[in-house]
Amino acid sequence: MIFAVAAAALSGCAKDDEYQATEHYHQTEIHLTVSASTTRTTINNEYKTLWSAGDRIGLFYDTSEVQAEWNVYGNSYAKNGTYQNLPYELNTDADGAAYGTFAITTINTGSTNEHPAMPYTGNFYWQTSAQEATFYACYPHAIYYNDYKGKIWRQHSYKEFPFLLPQAQGGTLDDVAALDLSCGSATVARGSEAYVEADLNFRLKHLLAMLEFTVRNDTGSELTVEKLRYESSSNIAGLLEVNMTVPEVASASDATITATLAQPAVLADGESVKIYIMAAPADCTDGKIILTTSAGNHTFTGGTTFEAGKYYTKTLSVSDSGSQTQSVTIDFEDAELKSVTYTGYIASATYSNVLEGKSLATRVDDEDSWFDGTMLFDGILYERHGVGIGSMYNDGEWMYYGVNDNWSGIALSSNCDTETSSAANQFSVFKSDNGNNKFAVCYDAPSTGMGGMGLKYDTPTIVFKNRATVKSIDFMNAAYTILEIKRYDPKAVFVLKITGYNGSSATGSINLTLYDNGQMPEEWVTTNLSSLGEVDRLTLQIDTEKTTSKVQKPVQWMPFYFCIDNIVAEPAR
Repeated sequence: MIFAVAAAALSGCAKDDEYQATEHYHQTEIHLTVSASTTRTTINNEYKTLWSAGDRIGLFYDTSEVQAEWNVYGNSYAKNGTYQNLPYELNTDADGAAYGTFAITTINTGSTNEHPAMPYTGNFYWQTSAQEATFYACYPHAIYYNDYKGKIWRQHSYKEFPFLLPQAQGGTLDDVAALDLSCGSATVARGSEAYVEADLNFRLKHLLAMLEFTVRNDTGSELTVEKLRYESSSNIAGLLEVNMTVPEVASASDATITATLAQPAVLADGESVKIYIMAAPADCTDGKIILTTSAGNHTFTGGTTFEAGKYYTKTLSVSDSGSQTQSVTIDFEDAELKSVTYTGYIASATYSNVLEGKSLATRVDDEDSWFDGTMLFDGILYERHGVGIGSMYNDGEWMYYGVNDNWSGIALSSNCDTETSSAANQFSVFKSDNGNNKFAVCYDAPSTGMGGMGLKYDTPTIVFKNRATVKSIDFMNAAYTILEIKRYDPKAVFVLKITGYNGSSATGSINLTLYDNGQMPEEWVTTNLSSLGEVDRLTLQIDTEKTTSKVQKPVQWMPFYFCIDNIVAEPAR
C-alpha cells in the first residue's frame, strides 16, 4: 500500500505589542530531513510547507476494521493489528514538493529501533463485518520503548499516542521545527477483495502552535539577549497525549517553556533577534514573558489563547535597563482564618482560626474514583505572589463509617496550644506566641500509608507558578506530633525531607531534623533551600528511613505533622 500526504500549513497571526488575529494566513515552508533513526524538521522565513527526501511518517489503523499482514521467515501472517505506528518513507521523486507519496520501509535492522515484527508486507485485510476503514498518519514517525532492556516495542493506539514537547527549547527555527507534530486521517470503502485495494490521501494538520518573538534593543546601548521564558497557569509543554481521531493533543504537564539561545545574541542599539518556541494549544490569557538580558530581567504581558496550527508573532521592545529579580516572602499574614467543625471516628472537634479545604469541597460523581459520592477538595488552598500551597479534604464516606472529615497536605492556622495532646490539637504549632502569628500546618498522610489514591495535594506541596529559587523556609514542630513523641517515645528521631522539582525531574533533596532524642528547636528554624536550584514545586515529607523509634515500629505511629512559615522565593531569571 502506498499513500499520498499533503504538507500541513501553519496559519498566521500578528502583530506588535499584543497577539492579534488577522484574516490573512501565511503558508509555511517546512523542509523535512531525516537522520539514521529520527525525523527532524527545519523551517525558513517564507513559511511554505514542502516535503524533503528521507521524511518518514507513522501509520495507524483501527484494529476492528482491518488487520495488517506480516512476512515472518518467508510466511505471511495476519497479525490483527497487533503492531501500530508503521514506518512509511517519502519517495525520492517527491523531494521539495507540497505533496508526496510514501511507501513502507524497514527500520534500521539490528539496532535498538528495530520493529519486532518487520518486515511488514504492506498489505491490509478486511475484518469480517467492516465496510470501511480509517487510517491515521502522524508526522514525525517516532519509536518509543519501555524501560525493559530498551528493546520492547511500546504499543500505541491512534487514540492514545504519546509525544514529548520539551519544556527547555533552543529558540531557533531549526530547534522548534524539530518539535513539530502533525496528524491526519483517510477513509476507504470496502471493495470486493478480501484485502484493502486503495491509495490513501492524507492532509496533515499541525497540532501545536508556533510562536515567534522579535526582541528589539531600544536601550541606546549594546544589549545581550540570553533566553526567553513563557509562563502561564495553563500547561503548554511536557508529555502530551495525541488523539488522532480529533486530531488534538491534551494532558500537557508543564506550564512554562524556556528558550535558551546556545549563543547569546549581542544586539547594538536598534538591532533585533527572533526567538521561537513551540507550544501546546491552551488558554494562556494570563501568560507572561520574561526576557533575560545583560541588563536584567524584563517582563512583558503575553496573554492570549494559542490554537493548534497557528503561527503567532509578537515584538518585545527592551527600552530600559530592565528589572532585576527580587525575592518575595509568603508569611500568610493576610490569610482569612475561620472556624470549622470536623466529624469522625478519629477526632470530632471544632477548630478555630484555621483555613483548610472543607468549605471548598465539591461532590465527586465518578464511579471509577475512590471518592465517588463524597465531598472532595484537592487543589491550591492559598496563593500569593505566584506561590501556592496545596491541600486535600475529604468527608471520608467512601470508608463506609459514615462521615469522617479528614485532611492532608497543608492548612493555615494561628493556634499555639502546647498542652493538649490529641488530634483535637492538630492545627497548633509547638511554640507559645499568643496566637499572634499565622503559619502553615503540614500533614503528610501518604507517608503513613494513607496514599496511592490518585490525589495531587495530599502530600504537602508548595507550587510556584513561575519557577523560582527558594531562598529559605522557616520550620517548626507541630504540637500534636511533639506531645505524642514525648508521651510514647522521648528518644525518637523525627526527620523531614524537602524535595525540589523542575517539571517531572527532581532537582535534589534536603533533610531537616526537628526532633532527636529529646533535642528540638525552641524557635523557628530558617532553612536555606537555594541548593535545590530553580523549581516549580517543593514536596515536604517525613523521611521514614531516617525517622526512628526506639519503642514502637514502624514509625508511622507518630503523627506526621510539622509547621512552616516565611517562604522566601526568588523568581527564576
